[in-house]
Parts: sequence; C-alpha cells; structure tokens
Amino acid sequence: MWYILRIFFALRALAEPNSWQEITPVGSVPTPKRINHMVMWSEIDDGFYVYGGRDENYALKNDLHFYSRQTNSWAEIVPNGSVPARQAPTAVWSNQADGFYVFGGCCWENDLHFYSRESNSWEKLSPAGTLPLGREGHASVWGDVADGFYVCGGYQSNFGIIMDLAFYSRASNAWQRLWPTGSPPDARYHHTLVWSEIDDGFYLFGGYSSVAEDDGGNWGTFQRNDLYLYSRQANSWQKLEPSGMPYFDGLYWQTSFPSRREEHAAVWSKQNDGFYVFGGYSDGYYMSDVYLYSRQRNEWQAMWPTGGNVEARHEHAIVGNLEGFYVVGGRYSTSAPYDDLFLYIWQTTTTTTTYTSSTQTTNTSTSSTFTWTTMTSTTMTSSMTTLTSSTSTVTTLTHTSSTTTWTTATTTATSTWTLTSVQDEAASASGAGIKLVVILAWLGLV
Repeated sequence: MWYILRIFFALRALAEPNSWQEITPVGSVPTPKRINHMVMWSEIDDGFYVYGGRDENYALKNDLHFYSRQTNSWAEIVPNGSVPARQAPTAVWSNQADGFYVFGGCCWENDLHFYSRESNSWEKLSPAGTLPLGREGHASVWGDVADGFYVCGGYQSNFGIIMDLAFYSRASNAWQRLWPTGSPPDARYHHTLVWSEIDDGFYLFGGYSSVAEDDGGNWGTFQRNDLYLYSRQANSWQKLEPSGMPYFDGLYWQTSFPSRREEHAAVWSKQNDGFYVFGGYSDGYYMSDVYLYSRQRNEWQAMWPTGGNVEARHEHAIVGNLEGFYVVGGRYSTSAPYDDLFLYIWQTTTTTTTYTSSTQTTNTSTSSTFTWTTMTSTTMTSSMTTLTSSTSTVTTLTHTSSTTTWTTATTTATSTWTLTSVQDEAASASGAGIKLVVILAWLGLV
C-alpha cells in the first residue's frame, strides 16, 4: 500500500503548474452522485469534507464524506446528532471553531447548524439578533479577522431574488443585518464570494440577476460577469472595473475576460494573490474554462490549463489548499452528475526581492537619515504566457534624537508588466524529463 502511495505522490509531483490532474481515490466514493453540495477544506485534517446536495433523482442529501489528501482516499463520516437534508445551502469552515457552519438552502430555510470536527457531531444553533430571511442559491464567506461569516443575496420564497448582507458572529452567536454604503451589486443568486485577507473583505463575482442587461442581442441577459469588493472596516461596496490580460490564440491577440455566468465556483489563492473562477452556465452554454483575477493588477487572465480532460459543468464545488484546487461533482446540463475528482495545480508566481543600495547621511549631531532602494521582481507563468514585472521602492528613514522617533517616507515606482508568448515546448519537455528521472530514482526504478 505504501509503495502505491509513493507512486501516487511521485506522479503528482510531475504535474506542471497551471494543469489539471485527474485523481483516482480509493475508499467509499460519495454516492449517489450529486449537485448543489458543499465542500470545505480542513487544514488540520489535510483534506476536505463534502456535505449534502441533491442526487440525479432530485432526492436531497444530508450525508457527510471526507477526502484525505495524504492517503488519497474517501471515507463516509457518521456524526452524532442530526442535520436536515439540503441542496444549495452554504457552508463555511472556521479554524477558530474547528468545524463548519451550514446555513439555509432548499427550501428557503434560515436555520444554522454546526459540525464539530473534534466531537464528530452536529448541533443546531439558536443565534440572537436579526435572523436573515430564508433562502437558497445564496453565497457565504468566512473571515478569520471578523471571526464570523457573511451571507449575501440568494432566492427567497416571498421576495424572489434578493441582495441583502448579514453577518454571523461566532463569539457572540448572533446575527447582524448590515447596511453597506457605496455601490452595491444588484439583486442576484448563484454568485460566488471569496475572502481576501490583505483587503480585509471579500469579492463578489457573477451570478443571475433580477434585471436584464443588454448583451448586444435582442433580449438581453440576466447572467453577470461583474466584480465587486466589500470592505469589512468601511462596511461599503465598490464596483471594480478590471482589465483583461492579452493572450495569443495562435492567430490573434485577444483580451481575456470571463463570460457572464451563474452556478460557477470560485476559490482564493494566496500563492497568486487573487482568485480563480471555474465553470458555470450562461444562456445555454456550459463551461470548463479557468480564469484568474489578480488583486494587485486588477486584471483577469485566461489560464488555458494543460493536462486532464475536465468536462464542462455547473452546480459543482471547488475547494483549495496550498497545492491547487479540487473540483467535486456537478453536471453538464440535465445529465447525470459527475463522480470524478480533478486537481488544478496553481500557476507559479515567483517574487524576488533584492536590496540594491543603502546609504546613511548624518545631517546634524541629533539627526540621522537612512536611505535604501528595494528592487522586487515578480514572474507569473501559465501554459500560454509569462508575465514579469519589476518594482523599485525607495525608503527614507529619519531619526531625531530629541524626539526619539523615526519618520519613514516610501516612494514606489509604477510596476511595468512584460508579456511573453508561449514558452519553449522543448525546454518544458526537457525539464519534465529531468523531473521524471529524479522521481524514478527516488522510487528505486532507475
């Protein structure tokens, strides 16, 4: 068994950045196949949980399964307590609580349940405060610094498509209705939220709106591909206007923007300082594309992964770790749900910082000034393009002994990003060959 696992992890090490890898786990694969389920990553378990959803016969599920990355295996979990069967709820993992919360779902519920990893048990919570309206097709996101999670939008039985914002505090076990300022999104459901630690807030992308927009056709469209940022401290919405990174399709240079969509999935990547969008549905089309939004550049990039053949799908779920993100379930149109498992390997981002100069100037007997320049070079590589930038930062630090304080002034030059076309395939193949020889030697096969 250990030898098989060594081969599995050796082959995984061969995976190139920005590529798909089909995973074939052992153990009890979640059955039946499902859609509109929830997936939550647990750092301490080094794996993810799958809860609920709906099978191909429209039966709602409340079972719980766990995938272990270390053993590449599925296992069904049988917790103490009970939780209702649900489709299209939201579930968020909390490191502070060591478990995950499940809110709402079909059919337009507003109850809150918690799964404790340590005790392997379900608990129905009774929060104080103003409870959110019952809903499904909404989106939720956990924020560590907020020590709680946000619920945004969805479909409600009495009011249809809504766009409100509520916050659940773990510490106080209480709901709070929020009234943000700024430019809020229009009402929608089947959208996604992702948390950004550095922004201290979350991004909202896409979804199905209550208002049709002109898309150049005769009837317009209700799907969206707009992007908003919610700031936690300011309690405000900001509509963003990202650019699209150019890419060469073999004939022409194109600009990459994700198309309008709903029932897609999104996940934050610390490695890339942004978030990925995968799949979804829009006006009769089902997608399997991958896009990366860069927070620093406020720019979309089409990724064009290599590797496995990932079918177009919607109503799926994705969950990320330090290696990449996993795609679990979903379906194409009204076909039977998938029971496959794919891993997308993050594209590589390398940042190198060097100090190119440092000077000290003594102005008087009571004052000293230190000045240094920092050069930062960042390289982002995908299967289609290589993007590089250099940033020059000059920092001046002044100390006055009479006040025993330091005053810092920093000036950062504008970054210039340089785009390079497809990498040399021969060099890539050579690198993969060298990696293969090293791994085969490790396995004792050469």
